[in-house]
Amino acid sequence: MTGSAGAAIASSGPFPLTVTSGEKLGLALNVNIPNAIVASGQTISAVNLAATNVLTSTVLQAPSSTTDLSSGQLAHIDDLYGVVSNVSASAQTLTLQTAYRGAISISANSSTTYDPACSAQSFSCVTSGALAAVDAILNADGTLTIRNYSPVPVLFTATSKDTIEGVVTVPPSSTNQVFNIAVTDASFAPSNSLLSGSIHPGNLVSVGVVTPQPFFIVSEGLTIPTNSFSGSTDVSPIKPGQTVAISLSGFVAASGSNASATATANGVALRFTRVTGAVSNATTPQFSMTSLPPYLGFTANPLVQITTTGPGTTTDFDGASSFTGISTGNAVSISALYFGTTVTLAFSAATVRKH
Repeated sequence: MTGSAGAAIASSGPFPLTVTSGEKLGLALNVNIPNAIVASGQTISAVNLAATNVLTSTVLQAPSSTTDLSSGQLAHIDDLYGVVSNVSASAQTLTLQTAYRGAISISANSSTTYDPACSAQSFSCVTSGALAAVDAILNADGTLTIRNYSPVPVLFTATSKDTIEGVVTVPPSSTNQVFNIAVTDASFAPSNSLLSGSIHPGNLVSVGVVTPQPFFIVSEGLTIPTNSFSGSTDVSPIKPGQTVAISLSGFVAASGSNASATATANGVALRFTRVTGAVSNATTPQFSMTSLPPYLGFTANPLVQITTTGPGTTTDFDGASSFTGISTGNAVSISALYFGTTVTLAFSAATVRKH
């Protein structure tokens, strides 16, 4: 993957924007990743955020029948990722230190759900120093409420809190246990970080997997189909288009003519992939999708699983109040765990956004 940084310009939106003194206003920036990706088959060669129809923006409106949110809530904020600090059990608040979004203050309430991996389905699952993934709700007053809290297993970060998350760009090599990712997120160790200042979203990383812990899925409580990823110690279940997180035991930043950084991973976790397509058939609790990005490699319309009951999280909806608002022909974007083209239930969706 090559190319220089470009200016990202929203191709449509509510600009120029007029606001009054003291007004609280929410803006949504919608990113159509497939429109930014240059690919041949299942190999991604470039990402161009300045391409046509990649970025659009809208003013967030009060809840209506086109969302599952309640009064006083503006939007679902998917998959914040970082290291937990400043935990207050009495106030049920925490700070999530992210790599690229700064320190985020966030609170739990009686509606907060917790990953089934938590021994107690309560705020007692939250511990300072843990690496965690948090789904949140943006409130009209600008505060954030935890929708779901999912701690990353301690074994994943036993060596270091340095982790990289990225989209797999080419089919992996089982011969030498190597795959490539384009970085989407990261977490930095609080001290002696191998990554801080050396890795940024969009960077390419060549990942070599060495004596890893068994691969795992941060499920958040979503319905998980039978798959070959969970428990594997071989890269063969890793597929182009999947988003994965890796825990690091070594890292060398890109320099000079070497366009890619190199990383040694001792752990791999399946994370959330974002794709846009069209609904081809909707039958509770699943729907099939068509018009998906070709780099995913589908030859038939894959199924998307909807989760309607806990423990843990359930599928969220924007643009529709529930699954009943999704019908054939709708354009939708999903944030979902992606299991590959050979799994019948290829996606398990955390969020479905109807356009």
